[in-house]
Amino acid sequence: MEYLKKDSAHANTWRDAFDNAIVDGYTLEDVYANPSYYKRSEWAGIVRSSRAVEGSYPVVISHNTYTFTAGFHFPDPETGVLKVAIITPQHEYCFEW
Repeated sequence: MEYLKKDSAHANTWRDAFDNAIVDGYTLEDVYANPSYYKRSEWAGIVRSSRAVEGSYPVVISHNTYTFTAGFHFPDPETGVLKVAIITPQHEYCFEW
């Protein structure tokens, strides 16, 4: 997982996208009528990751026919600071809320 600085341009771009996604609250079934086995497996892994860190239920941030990006927020186990995890098909990012 790549950790982004709290106020970096990259983190701010993801923060804005995540803010919008929270408002919409889309899950995998909301954006795909019949998700493939791969998409369901990936979503299940994201939900497991969120539960493992006592995070929020994941939301879909963006999607197209082939892939999707999801995210969730969670408290840092050491400091209690709220963090955001963003999972894309190629990368996983984390930054302070």
